[in-house]
This record gives sequence, C-alpha cells and structure tokens, in this order.
Amino acid sequence: MFSMLNNLKNYKMKGRASVCTLALFKVMKVDKAEIYDVNSIMDVIRDAQDFLKAQAIDQWQNGYPNQEVILQDVIKQRGLVLKNDSKIVGYCFYSDEVEPTYLKIYDGSWLNDSPYIVIHRLALNQTCRGKHLSHQLFEKVAMIAKQNGIHNLRIDTHPENKIMQHVILKEGFMYCGKIYLADGSLRYGYQKRLI
Repeated sequence: MFSMLNNLKNYKMKGRASVCTLALFKVMKVDKAEIYDVNSIMDVIRDAQDFLKAQAIDQWQNGYPNQEVILQDVIKQRGLVLKNDSKIVGYCFYSDEVEPTYLKIYDGSWLNDSPYIVIHRLALNQTCRGKHLSHQLFEKVAMIAKQNGIHNLRIDTHPENKIMQHVILKEGFMYCGKIYLADGSLRYGYQKRLI
C-alpha cells in the first residue's frame, strides 16, 4: 500500500495534483450528459484539442467539435460523461444511426453489414489519460448496444493519432480500412463484434 501511495505522487501535472490521482480509491462512473454539463464537457474537448495540437495532429483543430455540436449530442440524449466524483473527466457521443461516411470503405471492408453503434468525440481530461479510463465509456456504449439488440460497434480516428489507435485496438476493435469524412479528411475505421 505504501508503494502504491508513493507512486501516486508521480501523477502531478503543472504543479497541481491530478483529478485522477486518487481514481483507484474513488468510484468513476458514466452518466448520461445533461445540458448543465456542456461547459464542463467543452473543457474536456478543449483539453483534447490542445493535446492533439501539441502532437502536430490536425484532428479537431478547425473548431470542431464546438459547443453547438456538444449541445446537439446532449439534446439527442446520446452524450455520455465519465465522472470522478462529480467532476467530468471524459466524454463521448454514440449513435445508432447509419454513419454516412462509413457507407464506403477503402483498402478493406467492415466485418459485417449488421446494425451498429458508432462512437464519436471520445475525449479524456489530460490528467486522466494513460490510465485506461476510456474503457468505462466503451463498456457503457457496449451495454447500451446490447440492450438494444445491436451487436457491433464502429469508431474511426485520425491516421496520425497513434494513441487513440492503440486504445481502440486494446478495446478489441479490428482495423477495417480507410474512410473519408465529408470534408475529404482521411480516417481509419474500426469495428468490434459484441458477444
């Protein structure tokens, strides 16, 4: 126990304790995002945008996702927040609607043509990255899918976002091929069959 507490001292960022420092001792939970969560969600999104920019990845660098996008997610009741106590430290959006950019896939194929839930806008607060906390968001979406008789998840990410690619593969997704967004930007597409 002493060595565990000693290791927690290493999770300091910019002179302040991480909000996830004591995550091992607190209950992290996933809730449906509410209107009053939008500003806190945007803090997480802006943090992720800064993180991507620092890695010279142009994903999310054009003002997307903005507050209006997140507000629409919440109005559709498809936004999920990851909370450490009451503090929002993560976010994602999910949808069971057909994703238009997934209709054509290049240099590969989807695992099947069955209904799926797509995950978008997955982001974690900087102090919570690298601690496998996105797993809870993935698990919640998988549970929602199964409750609705859907047994497939899909997600995409930027070709240079190696960290997200690692997370996606670790969650059991398979790389399926390349897709192009409406603006022509390349993304890598992944799919997971749920058992």
